[in-house]
Amino acid sequence: MATLSKKGLKEWAVGIGTENQAVLAIGFTDIAGSTVLNRQLGDERMSEVRDAHFAHSHMLCQEYHGYVVKTLGDGLLVAFHAATHALDFLLALRADTGHELVTLHAGLYVGPVVIQDNDVFGTTVNYTARLEGAAKRDEILVSASVKAHIDTYGAQRHMTLQWAKRIHKLQGFDRRPIWAVQ
Repeated sequence: MATLSKKGLKEWAVGIGTENQAVLAIGFTDIAGSTVLNRQLGDERMSEVRDAHFAHSHMLCQEYHGYVVKTLGDGLLVAFHAATHALDFLLALRADTGHELVTLHAGLYVGPVVIQDNDVFGTTVNYTARLEGAAKRDEILVSASVKAHIDTYGAQRHMTLQWAKRIHKLQGFDRRPIWAVQ
């Protein structure tokens, strides 16, 4: 579902849609502890919680100029043209998830993706998924490249963020630095 326009992902990502690749900021989100929450609430109530969260997520994604590629169970796969917009989206979503019972964990990476059938594929997507999977409750993990983009841009709104550097081995990848946004 496109949140910025009615364009497909390829047209949104690369303009006229003549290529099947782009460099994008890719984010994954997931509801932390969703299985336990689902068992506590039951399927019907959990569906209402998830619907409220997704509706709010789509609205925020549009506000920050992103594209909701798809929902994945209790999470989202989103794309942005800029790491700054992607981080702003994730920070806003972490601050207000759309439902008081929802807390998140998220991952963010910037890199080349292959676009096919209104979906994204490739190492960038895989690495982002690993970042999200390694993130703790209420945590956003970003790659060193995202941190470099944020630092280079130097937006005043990011100056007060607290960052924690970690060296982490994500499944299928070598040990490398990642950053947690506190």
